[in-house]
Amino acid sequence: MSCRRSSRVSTRESIRPSYSTWSTATPSWFADRGLDDAALADLAVFDPTKTVPQDVETLLDTQQISSKIKVSGYEYDVTTGLLRTLVPPRSRDDG
Repeated sequence: MSCRRSSRVSTRESIRPSYSTWSTATPSWFADRGLDDAALADLAVFDPTKTVPQDVETLLDTQQISSKIKVSGYEYDVTTGLLRTLVPPRSRDDG
């Protein structure tokens, strides 16, 4: 199985660390918040072509984000280093 890392929008603030936390997060960081391997597996992204477009729509539908802000979605392949656009940039104003 190829391992691909992709962002996944989470509205659960208790499990969504800041960017700086992600860069230093350890298994104990997640365990300290009550997340075990099974809970983390539920958050895994196995098919970015399905989840990234959903995440982009979630962000575009969020009223806290200006309708002028463009949102896009990408997949980064950690094996090849290739970045693939899954959702081109668009704003809520773009339709």
